[in-house]
Amino acid sequence: MAWELSRVMDHGTNIADCSDYVAAVARALRAETVRGWDGVTFDAIITMSIGFRHYCGRDVVAAWNHHFGWALGIEGHSLESVLIIESLGLGRTPGPARCADRVDEAIAELRRLDLAVPDSFPVPVRILRLPQEIVRHLRPGSAPGEVGNR
Repeated sequence: MAWELSRVMDHGTNIADCSDYVAAVARALRAETVRGWDGVTFDAIITMSIGFRHYCGRDVVAAWNHHFGWALGIEGHSLESVLIIESLGLGRTPGPARCADRVDEAIAELRRLDLAVPDSFPVPVRILRLPQEIVRHLRPGSAPGEVGNR
């Protein structure tokens, strides 16, 4: 499971620590793949080989943002998008086991809805990966019109 968490973190947060944290969550989730994201909307996307009938069998993802924590979603039509179903509501960096337990609970609830009450299935929100040109301008320390170094 090779991946890189780059261009991330604010105000002295250690990227290596964050990479280790995301890798530990991925192991707890028995993840299929982990990939870095744009570092603004999400820092990492963990893909699990679990799907829902209602979402056409797309794989489930856990998306992490170092400011807001974890969200559950599904793969988009391309690697440049994910569809977010719900926030896990655990804070910024819950322990890997706690995160895995909450993901399991959310998946169980969605499976119940998928089988029993398909009309009440949540509508996901589509999130697109930001282009690097935009990400560079959103980095702290970048002046308007100047490309950031982070």
